[in-house]
Amino acid sequence: MCFECSSGAPGSWQNEACPANGKLKGWARQPIKCNGQCVATVKRWPLGDIVRSCSGNYYFASPPPKTGCIRRNDEITCFCSSNRCNDMDMLDWQATLLNEFRG
Repeated sequence: MCFECSSGAPGSWQNEACPANGKLKGWARQPIKCNGQCVATVKRWPLGDIVRSCSGNYYFASPPPKTGCIRRNDEITCFCSSNRCNDMDMLDWQATLLNEFRG
């Protein structure tokens, strides 16, 4: 069971129920059944958008880690392996990408 929502990109539309800091509200707190671990990804497009979902929604050439974060294709994906665990604070990872691509 994982959370599934998108924060919206900084400087653009923001989803108040799914902020980057992980303090999910309302409908965003309703988990979905997943095949695989839960993930939270900082997206390159739109820059800084945080997507919380299931690892089964992504393709990985090799098995992903059970926990921890990886960088691939200009995105940062953090994994966790317990139910409802992908409400982690992603502000530091978001700042990393914003600083890198905004310059």
